[in-house]
Amino acid sequence: MKKLLALAISLFPVIAFAAPAPPAADYDLPVHVTQSKLEQVCVSGLCNYALHLTGTIAGKKVEVVETKIRMAVLHTGDYKARVAKTGEGKAGIASYEDQITYEILMPDGTKRQFIMVGEEE
Repeated sequence: MKKLLALAISLFPVIAFAAPAPPAADYDLPVHVTQSKLEQVCVSGLCNYALHLTGTIAGKKVEVVETKIRMAVLHTGDYKARVAKTGEGKAGIASYEDQITYEILMPDGTKRQFIMVGEEE
């Protein structure tokens, strides 16, 4: 019994602070990917590839780059997304600028984060 209690107490911080995954219904922004390509990114002589997408999110023409290194392109087509972070109103961001991170829901239920690097009217 003491071992079970000790295990429960040791797991409590993990359980208490683990953020629940947002439900798929939270991904209410329609995404239409029209172009998907890998772009080489080099830092201090080390080069990798980042996934660069062009398309529309909620009707706005945007370009986004994934925050993780990838070695495969994403199929063009329709996805769902949500705004994960925005820099609007934060220190160092002017009222006419923004930093948006979108979380795109993949068909298998996984989520990937993309930073907006361009927008078009």
